[in-house]
Amino acid sequence: MSISEQIEASFGDGPAHRSLEDRLSAGRRARRRRKGAEGVAAVAGVAVLGLVAYGIAPGGTPDSAEDPVYSGKPTASATASGSPTGKALKPLEEGQWAEYDADGNVVLADGVTELQRVPNPLDWPLPKRSVGLEVERAGKKVWMLLEYEPGSGTSASADPAQKSFATLQEWLDYQVALHTGGEQLQLVEFGTGETLEPLPGVTIVQQRPSPDVGDDFAGQGDRSAVAEVRVDGDTWFVLARDLDGPPQYIPTAAIAGRQTLAEFLVYARGQYAGGEGLL
Repeated sequence: MSISEQIEASFGDGPAHRSLEDRLSAGRRARRRRKGAEGVAAVAGVAVLGLVAYGIAPGGTPDSAEDPVYSGKPTASATASGSPTGKALKPLEEGQWAEYDADGNVVLADGVTELQRVPNPLDWPLPKRSVGLEVERAGKKVWMLLEYEPGSGTSASADPAQKSFATLQEWLDYQVALHTGGEQLQLVEFGTGETLEPLPGVTIVQQRPSPDVGDDFAGQGDRSAVAEVRVDGDTWFVLARDLDGPPQYIPTAAIAGRQTLAEFLVYARGQYAGGEGLL
């Protein structure tokens, strides 16, 4: 899943940057503004996309029926009036880990254990529903955002746990921003050339121009950079690129196995070489 592009200021220095706390909570505020009927209309375009389920494989591309794989088709089983039949939307397919049934209840596939649940991260009014989940099967952990709307169907977004974020809540905040058009986490911005500048509340520990992450990230002649930054004592890595549109700034939290910039670059190269990317 790709990160939404950040829009550059186009007049002088532009307005003052918002505080880090404001940026981190912007997704939550955006979704609250969209509650109710007006909010449903405001995100109608996103809701259509929400009917497309995303295929993911923990740790890489789908390579096993044990990994979550979604058909990409709406899963509603409805009467002529468009109301759910009261039966499960459809049996869980092989490799499908979790789903809403037609009554709006979360159903887990055999062998799947729920580890965490965040109720209604999208702040939708009933009868629409959403839930954030951390689930595990055979030692693999996956983060999911499930959505349900009577008469329309269900959808699921999913990623391997800690693919780019350290916690389920951080991942959900990012997903909510994608769904609602809210402001996403940005920690740096391009200065002169391939130099990155920190936004308020962020400290750049080190940075490099033109990181070797692979052609799927940036090609020769494209402006790109990577930085290790600190935010409230936490370490993040940011890959930045400037291709044909506004620059993109892709954050990834430091966890075991990618605690140094060198470790992160090895991880990022593997993600892009496998076609998975970081977001």
